[in-house]
Amino acid sequence: MSNDKIPRTGWFVNLRISGSISTNKVEKAASWNVGPHGYKGSKEEIHKIFEQGPLIICLQDVRIPKRRENSVKREFQRVFPHYWIYITTAQSPKKDCRDRPYVYSVLTALHSAFFPKVTQIRCPHSKQMKPDIRREIDGRLSITQAQTPTGTTFQFINIYQFTAGNPMGQTDMWTTTENWINKQKNNRIIMQGDLNCAHPCCRWDYAQPLNKD
Repeated sequence: MSNDKIPRTGWFVNLRISGSISTNKVEKAASWNVGPHGYKGSKEEIHKIFEQGPLIICLQDVRIPKRRENSVKREFQRVFPHYWIYITTAQSPKKDCRDRPYVYSVLTALHSAFFPKVTQIRCPHSKQMKPDIRREIDGRLSITQAQTPTGTTFQFINIYQFTAGNPMGQTDMWTTTENWINKQKNNRIIMQGDLNCAHPCCRWDYAQPLNKD
């Protein structure tokens, strides 16, 4: 057996920590939440996904700050010129244990051979929404519209839902997404992402400080 068929240990370590990659072999789509490593810590694995050539790639929690958004996009376009790359990112006022602001961002990539015409769409928010939640949604939700060579139009929603620890954020995200979908009467919509569906009572020592009592 050749070495290229032997799974690398580091790859499975990342999967155990970050969660598994979800793929749909029929539609040739891939979705992966790369947190907590983000793009910087999962770059090699992300490139391997691109090398497989799926039509649709949706990555969540890539943690690409605004100042690096354009440089990361240019890097992808240089290495994988046959993909359209779209990154949405937002910085939260919340800070981590190292006193650094949280960065929420998602990356959507569409293969140009199957989607020669692509545009990114901004999803409007309710004015009743709290400013910090509205800001986070800007980095957690990406909508792109693409047209196939035959003229069929699709909309792709890449969503990184709030965790169960933020029920208000979850509700606002669902409301924003639902309102958008209800307005798209004639569009085909494909939604991928991390929906964070765990019930609050089913979460232990996840995305929250450990109980030291």
